[in-house]
Amino acid sequence: MSRARTVGLGVLALALVAGVGTGVLLWSVSWTGQPMSPDPVHNPAATPEELVRAAELRVFFGHRSVGANILDAVPGAYTDADLPVPAMVDLGEASALPGEGPMIVDTRIGENGDPLGKLGNFDARLRAGLADQVDVAVLKFCYEDVTDNTDVPALFERYRATLAALGAEYPEVTFLHVTTPVRTEPTDLKWRVKELIRRPNDNAARERYNALMRAEYGDGLLLDLALIEATAPDGSLTTVPHAGRQHLALAPANAKDPGHLNATGSLAVASRFLGLLGRAEPVG
Repeated sequence: MSRARTVGLGVLALALVAGVGTGVLLWSVSWTGQPMSPDPVHNPAATPEELVRAAELRVFFGHRSVGANILDAVPGAYTDADLPVPAMVDLGEASALPGEGPMIVDTRIGENGDPLGKLGNFDARLRAGLADQVDVAVLKFCYEDVTDNTDVPALFERYRATLAALGAEYPEVTFLHVTTPVRTEPTDLKWRVKELIRRPNDNAARERYNALMRAEYGDGLLLDLALIEATAPDGSLTTVPHAGRQHLALAPANAKDPGHLNATGSLAVASRFLGLLGRAEPVG
């Protein structure tokens, strides 16, 4: 960064501090922002009947760490409803399910920051035999997979085309979809300075990607993970403006750290994931 720009930013920051201290209105960026479009998808919590139906399925779930937060809370969703917990299996690198009967199998797929690699891995695992063994398949990206540097339309198109091809080849499998998770976001003075100079915002990029997911899959096939993460236990929604538009951020009340879910947030997502499974209509 040039010395002139450094000095300029320092002056700007001092001006903002002075404005806050004196009550003088120096902040000119709109903090309201335009509403999100399309609207987020509201996934209801699972009913006991939906929990039972979800437990009758053979589910393959490819994910990384936030996915583990979700799966860790699945047993609690069942015990809270006085229902038996379904079989849950870490598939690892295996190419076939470990037995017959219903189960939720998962694997930590690909590497964070490489969404195309994850997509290719998911596609290859299903084509290697898993698609002939499961009723439902789900791929969840990580927040690290979508940042301000991501070509959002290109990534979404690769995802859409890959899932469409899988759906055409394996019509007996129900493919469910998940919005990309978000992170917590401060709104202190340092953040306001970054917003004023239009610094990149990763959650805003995730919102752009998630808007495409909602438009394509929002009719009963989408778990809006970002919305669930952003909704605090009291029902309040955590939204932050950037460049004149609103985007979702992880509610502090749901956060174990800036990117992962605590027990409350994990259970909220798990219940809605299981509800979506229980409501999903078989396609075969």
